[in-house]
Amino acid sequence: MSKLIDKKLADYINDVDSSLPAPGGGSVMGAVGSLACALAGMVGHLTVNKKKFLELSQQEQDNFNKAIENIRNIKSRLMDIVDKDAESFNAFMEAMKLPKNTDEEKAKRKTAISDAAKKAIDIPFSALKSCYELMPFLK
Repeated sequence: MSKLIDKKLADYINDVDSSLPAPGGGSVMGAVGSLACALAGMVGHLTVNKKKFLELSQQEQDNFNKAIENIRNIKSRLMDIVDKDAESFNAFMEAMKLPKNTDEEKAKRKTAISDAAKKAIDIPFSALKSCYELMPFLK
């Protein structure tokens, strides 16, 4: 299966606007959050060569460059979420398809659904935390 993050933007958007079960909200949150990071990074990259920036103390320049690196790391995590969210949703759907004929199968299915649901919730929550972590850098 091809990675969502490697798709053409138009194809990704059209996949969201379709009857496909994934990509969904968590994947979109990862994509949009990573774009927010990219825009913040763009501002940073455009700033570092400006005369006023070069007049700042070395400590201020270093702090700014560390912020750019932090933004890059957040962007990377959010880009990973684009696919992780879809994968976790697909795992949840596969757990739902497990057989439930015997008590043992029912117990195994229940555990698999519970585990998959937790992961499917944790991934968008992770995206939310990453977006929140980005906020101080945008001030």
